[in-house]
Amino acid sequence: MFHNMSKVFRFTFFNYIKQKSYKTATVIFAVLLFAVPVAVFLIIGSIQKDEDETEREYRTEKVYVINHEVEDVNYNLMNMNGMYGDHALLYVNAASVEGALEEIEENGEDVSLVMEIYESNDRMYGRIILPDESSISEDEADHFDDYLDGSGYLFSVLASGTSVDDMTKVSAPVSSDQYSVSGYEKGTDLFSDQDALNEQNNEEILPVFQMFLILLSSLIIYMIIIFYGQGIMQSIVLEKSSKLMDTMLISVTPEAMIAGKFLGVLSAGILQLFLWIISLVAGVIGGVKLEEIFFGGRSIAIIEFVKSFKALHLFSVSGVILGIVTMVLGIVMYTAMAAFCGAISENRETVASNQGIFMMVVLISFYLVMFCGINSESAPLWLYIVPFTAAMILPSGAVTGLVTPLIGCISFVLLLVFTAAITIMAGRIYKIMALYKGNKINVFKAVKMLFKK
Repeated sequence: MFHNMSKVFRFTFFNYIKQKSYKTATVIFAVLLFAVPVAVFLIIGSIQKDEDETEREYRTEKVYVINHEVEDVNYNLMNMNGMYGDHALLYVNAASVEGALEEIEENGEDVSLVMEIYESNDRMYGRIILPDESSISEDEADHFDDYLDGSGYLFSVLASGTSVDDMTKVSAPVSSDQYSVSGYEKGTDLFSDQDALNEQNNEEILPVFQMFLILLSSLIIYMIIIFYGQGIMQSIVLEKSSKLMDTMLISVTPEAMIAGKFLGVLSAGILQLFLWIISLVAGVIGGVKLEEIFFGGRSIAIIEFVKSFKALHLFSVSGVILGIVTMVLGIVMYTAMAAFCGAISENRETVASNQGIFMMVVLISFYLVMFCGINSESAPLWLYIVPFTAAMILPSGAVTGLVTPLIGCISFVLLLVFTAAITIMAGRIYKIMALYKGNKINVFKAVKMLFKK
């Protein structure tokens, strides 16, 4: 039945990959998929480094406070709210701005600020004065100003002269610990129990990660099916309209012709896809390594998440194999449908109308996966069984452990049988259409012709 299919496959495959547009697209996207993750990691590392350096620039150690309303106030209680980070400031009361500036100059202090507090229209106002010889930058003075704005209530209470004892009670932070049920029984809080903490983080991250993989794999498969499916239809119709198939069918069976043709084109597409995946993985690994070299490994959270894959049952060897095989088989199934639509088309004009059925099946399947399967925890089982939807959702379900090996094997067998059946039907209708001279044919009429003796 599939005699000389390998010859058709090799001829189609090598002709396709030799095209200049194919080579250009492959190289450009491979470079982009490698460069983008590297750039993202380096940019993140650079931003984090700048933030760290900015934090290190905050070298203010002492603040002279002039309060014209209340003279003796312990402003050091401001350090209790923790809004200025771990950096504690020393607050000193002063009688006047001039006196504070003179004391700063006499002591040679270059990391001190002066703040004047006054009341106007029943409201508290403040002025921050940066000494002439100060090494404190204007950005740092702005940061201190923002800090005061953020803790304005506390500062206003202090400036009003509230007693230290009352202020201590008001500003003292309330400490609390978090426990799991088992941790509470053992007296171990959640952050001391690292295993419980990791388990909690994994439970929060896993559904989001699974949803992302379902969306990503479905989109990739959808785009490949659309792009290469249309190419296969056009290729089959072009040969038919040029009568090239009449010569080829002398030495090649129709089933072998159809299978070799769409598998050749599809193999070129899958080769292109895997080259892009390799480039993307290499870009992520390279980006992490370069970020560690240049910026000290601030993306450690990503590495820790990858290390947890085994505990989360993600990307197991069997799951990856099943995912790759079902992804390829699913794409083959849809492109076999495209080949069938091409086989029943007499010319380029009729293929446009016939491909509407193919497109409708692809779109309905895609949106069923998006609406019913994007929430991995509640995805119905039939999505993984029906070949049309399984082709899009099963690969991600396999690598993330959402489907059991039994369901995966059942879905694989159904995909295989359905793909073989469509391929055989496409080959037979291809042969029938070689001699067909009647009215315009559609899918339903073509199926009837298949069962006529």
